[in-house]
Amino acid sequence: MSYFKLDSYQEFTSLPIKDRWTKCTVGLEHSVSGTHYWLLCEIQFFVDDETDLYLHIGPGSKGDANLVLNTLESHGFVQTGRRFMREWEYFDYQRADSRKMSTQEP
Repeated sequence: MSYFKLDSYQEFTSLPIKDRWTKCTVGLEHSVSGTHYWLLCEIQFFVDDETDLYLHIGPGSKGDANLVLNTLESHGFVQTGRRFMREWEYFDYQRADSRKMSTQEP
């Protein structure tokens, strides 16, 4: 597994999205101060059920959240779930083509 800390959300949009990544999870730790939409953004890319890449980006706005989610969707990821755990909000994504393969019968 690789770990990277990104300096900006725009830097995320320029990362090459690997074809081997079958799913990902975006975690947002919400801010209580109101200064930022969230304090921390964690993005994990998976190959099947194993983490392949873990990204960390600092405080951001609601626009930054939309930038991350829209970038994933533009690369063929489809949102499959959304959940909350304390001050964290998680968005689960899966590749559209891998979702089709997993639902097909042999």
